[in-house]
Amino acid sequence: MPPSFFPTQFNIEAYKQLLLNEFPFFMTFLNSAKVTLCVVFGQIIICTMAAYAFACIRFPGKGILFGILLTGLMMPIQVTAIPSFVLMTKLNLINSLWSVILPYCSSIFGIFLLRQFFMSIPIALAEAAKIDGAGYFRIFAQVMLPQVKPAIATMVIYGMNQSWNNYFSPLLYLNQWDKMTLPIGMVVMRDNLPNGLGCVMAGIVLAIIPIFILFVFCQQYFVEGVAAQGVKG
Repeated sequence: MPPSFFPTQFNIEAYKQLLLNEFPFFMTFLNSAKVTLCVVFGQIIICTMAAYAFACIRFPGKGILFGILLTGLMMPIQVTAIPSFVLMTKLNLINSLWSVILPYCSSIFGIFLLRQFFMSIPIALAEAAKIDGAGYFRIFAQVMLPQVKPAIATMVIYGMNQSWNNYFSPLLYLNQWDKMTLPIGMVVMRDNLPNGLGCVMAGIVLAIIPIFILFVFCQQYFVEGVAAQGVKG
């Protein structure tokens, strides 16, 4: 005392204990990577299509359905925990990574974000493609989708960060070691390893690396997406 902001000595003992002990750090890391990749891939497909439909396709009750969809932003995940658990039980997905993946393959925030971007694209582009004989899917894939790359990059970063750090759902659905994800593994390390806190700090440093790499490569699109969304509303 008083505590020092900078460490007094540098060593890699915590990293050695983390990587060389019996705790399956790499397995939990790999499970989190699988879940995150599947969630991000699902959000790219589902959210882009849903946002395109809400923004560019006319159908009865579109405004009402979108309003109902937005009410989901006000509901925390704990509110739907019991019905979600019952549903996963009936689908025989308890203790499976799919129980953590499927509920997050769609994002209300992602749909809202992409819808705003689709609505900002001049409708003349879609009408010109329609005159040339393009259908809804071709207009979506070849005309509209390339215009919203900044929004997709923003959604990918948000989705990956949420899925990578998800603690509640794995705690609810998973109960076997070979299915555990990284956030659950951090808690187990803290409580069971001799130098638990040091191993947790080392694990956090390693867990930050994928998010950091993604942000470095997508930084330009992320900044463009946030700035454009702030201007367009």
